Amino acid sequence: MAPTCPRCGYDLIGVAKSWTDRCPLDGTCSECGLEYRWVDVMRPERHTLPGYFEHARWLAPLCFFRTLLWTLRPARFWQRVELHHRVIPRRLVLFVLLLIVPPYAAGIAAVSAAFVSFFRSMGRPLGFSEYSEILVFPIHSDWGGWFFNWWLPYQVAATALSFAFPVLLFALPATRSAIKVRAVHVLRAGAIGAAWAFPAVWVSTAVTALWAIDNPATNDLGNTLYDTLRAGRYPILALISAWQFWWWYCAMRWGMKFPEPNRHFAVLVIPALLIVALIVFGSSEFWYAINR
Repeated sequence: MAPTCPRCGYDLIGVAKSWTDRCPLDGTCSECGLEYRWVDVMRPERHTLPGYFEHARWLAPLCFFRTLLWTLRPARFWQRVELHHRVIPRRLVLFVLLLIVPPYAAGIAAVSAAFVSFFRSMGRPLGFSEYSEILVFPIHSDWGGWFFNWWLPYQVAATALSFAFPVLLFALPATRSAIKVRAVHVLRAGAIGAAWAFPAVWVSTAVTALWAIDNPATNDLGNTLYDTLRAGRYPILALISAWQFWWWYCAMRWGMKFPEPNRHFAVLVIPALLIVALIVFGSSEFWYAINR
């Protein structure tokens, strides 16, 4: 395999062929200016990181949770996961699916059991409308939709922020012409950066499922979770947003080794904040909470 620049993918075979009597320890890419170690470029065993989900053998569940724990410290994560570590897009897609599908499936299973028990007690079979209700309950339903009438704008805002950074990186001329980074590195930052969704989706699905399973009037746990989330929705969104800003700053500085990371980050922060503000302040739930 021909050696390439870890950041921009520039072919380095010509540089390697120019060596005559010795191999230098370090090099600089003439295309993007990245300083790298030749051992990281030339030796295939340096392209994988033990314990990291993308490079795990047999997709061990332990590696998934280990990678999640690594994301709690973004600076440490990006000093551990470096540019020369091979990017595997299909593993990144699987990582995102594992963040979302298990809690959604668990919620469907819980609500299915509740529906079956309820209709059996009434002596009625489940029809098409009931099954469709089960499948869409986390988004909108008579049993679970109430929760998302006010929670949805905050989840959408946090999700939009996850998409905002990678989209803005390539949409703004000031960053696109200067960074010269392969798209797969941005894909890695975006996919692993969705780790915040794992606890968020589990909690929101649990609240909806608890209210669907039991009578809200007597469901103490469901009421407690609901009241806690509703009271803390602004601090929760602020915490998720702060983590995402720090995550992307660390990804730019240590992960993708941007030239002038502070300047590039500042260029992206303002439109990203505007996106979050437009979604939250533009929601009917926000104005209802202000005016009531």
